[in-house]
Parts: sequence; structure tokens; C-alpha cells
Amino acid sequence: MLTDLFQQGNYERVLKAAQQQGINPQSNPVEAMIVAASHLELEHPDQALQLCQELDAILGTRVDFRRLHASCLRRSGQLKEAELLYQETILMFPEDLELKNNFANLLIDLNKIDAAKRLLQEILQEKPDHRKARDCLAQLDGQEISPVQTQAQASPAKQRKAKKPLKESVDSSVIDSFSLDPLAMAFSEAEVKEDQRLRRENKKRKPPAPLPALPAVGQEELDEELFAAARQAINDSAASIALEFARELLASSHIRNHDQIYGLLGDAYMQVKQYEAAEACFLIGLELGGKLMHAHVNLVSLASMRRDNQLARRRFATAIEFGIEAELQQSLMQQLEKAELNANPASLGIGGLYASHHQKTQQRKP
Repeated sequence: MLTDLFQQGNYERVLKAAQQQGINPQSNPVEAMIVAASHLELEHPDQALQLCQELDAILGTRVDFRRLHASCLRRSGQLKEAELLYQETILMFPEDLELKNNFANLLIDLNKIDAAKRLLQEILQEKPDHRKARDCLAQLDGQEISPVQTQAQASPAKQRKAKKPLKESVDSSVIDSFSLDPLAMAFSEAEVKEDQRLRRENKKRKPPAPLPALPAVGQEELDEELFAAARQAINDSAASIALEFARELLASSHIRNHDQIYGLLGDAYMQVKQYEAAEACFLIGLELGGKLMHAHVNLVSLASMRRDNQLARRRFATAIEFGIEAELQQSLMQQLEKAELNANPASLGIGGLYASHHQKTQQRKP
């Protein structure tokens, strides 16, 4: 019933029906996501965001939910938080072009025009006929004149109407199965055009010329120093700095040890309790052939934290094959046994077993 009501645009009736049926995030997560999307359509971003925060532990690994969550953050004015969520989600779903297109629009909101252009160009390289990305990039380059530019000749009443804030459009597929996206149209074309018109009018001077690129001869040494600085930031519990350095490294054309960088990203995300992103980075690092003992250990811990005991056992067997230390094996086994008895799952919190073991090892050194 909620599906039909949402598709018909009856958002108020969605909310009323959900209240009558006692829909809640714990027992009805997919239906609750429809309710959150309806709140967003009705310009209730705070209520939508509250639902998303409750649903995050259940649906946080789904790209469609993460799009909805990011959209709610943006509509609530939390642009930096939305930016971080988009960055994490793109790491988890790098082939999702609509996700990247929505992120490009958010970057425009943040006035990061160059970054938005690069992302739109990346989308068009993969899919040259992506209309939204092509139109947006053309507007950024000043190749198109939006129809809203004729407002200066319109009557005062029409001008006031044109200045009415635009709201996002939530795609009706939010209510479909797990394989569909709920926010393929999270940012409307009209909104992008209006935003770009205002930016062109306010832009009085040309941006400064870009600095010349560093010679390729010294770039590898710079990357090595940046990697060392990122690792030191992890040791100093400065995860935000480590994330920034690691992203710069991934963008470098000279870097070779991508597996190590993804392992470092996983450590940083663990520190800020972004567990889904951490797990994705650890898995990518191992897939790239990385010899990452801490990744094996933390993957076991992460599966145990969400009580996926079967997966935790399989990862534990893989970690043993990798050759983790006996003390770590014993600690992991204790954690798994506790989780399976529902005594104290997730006993290690964000630290992971490897972090606590590493600290003990450092303390024993003379």
C-alpha cells in the first residue's frame, strides 16, 4: 500500500498509513525508508534525517539508502556531513554513476567547482550520453544559458516566484526492491540550473591560474612522504588528516602500493566509527593482493560486531591461513565465542583486536 501511495505522489497519505500500521525502523526498515523519502518530498528534512539515522545500522550497506541519507543531510544544511557520506559511499560503490552525479551537485553547493567538473568529466568518460552530467558540465563551463536568466525581463511577481527555493525530487524507486535506487533524481535539473545561474552572476573575476605541476622526477618521493605522514596521523588518532592524505595518494598517477593505501583508509575509517567504509577498504586492499594482517583481524572483528557469526568464522579461518600471531588467534577466538553466546558481541568496539594487540606489543618493547 505504501508503495502505491508513494508512486502516486500521495506523501501525506504515506505518513498517515505508516502511523496507522505502526511502521518503525526496527521491524519495518524498507517501509520506514519510504516514510523518510515522503518526509523529504514534503520538505520535512529533519524528520527524514532522524529516520535515516535510526535505519543506518540496518540498511547502511545499501547504496540506495545511503543516497537518501546523504540527501537528507544536504536538505538539513549539513553539507560537510553529506560530503563525507558521499565520499565513503563512492569508495564502496565506485561504479554508480548516479551517485557520482549527485555528489558533483553537492560539490557545487560547497563551491568546489573544479572538483565537481572533474567528477562530471569522469562520469562522461564512462558514459558519454549521461544527460544530467553533460548538461551540468556545460553550465559550469558557461556553454549554456539557462532559461531562468530571462527573469530580469519578467514581471516582479514572476521574479518572486522564480526565487522560491527549489526542493529535491525523490525517485519513486525508493519503494521498490533492494536492487533499485531511491534517489536517482535526488537533485533536480531546475535546481542545478538555478544554482549555476546565481554562481555565474556572482563571479566577478577569473580564478587564479593553476600552479604548475611538480616534476615527475620527485613525485614518487613526495608520495612516500605523504604515505608516511598519513600513517603517523593514524598513530596519532588524527583520522581526518589521514583520510585527506590517503585520498591525495589515490589520485596520484605515480603511486603503486594501492593495497597499502586502502589498508590505511580502513584504519582511518575504523577510528571515526565508519565501519561499512572501513570494511570496504580492507576488502579492496586484500583483493589488490595486500599482505595486511590488521585487515584480516579487523574483518573478523567487524563481522562479529554485527553478529554475523558465520562470516566471522570464515574470515577467522582465512586469517589463520594468512599466518596471524598466536596471541591474536587466541583473542579472536575468545571474541567469536562471546559473540556466539550473545554475551558480549562487539566487545572490541572500534579498536579492533589488532589495535589493542599492537599497543600491548609496543608497551612491552624496552
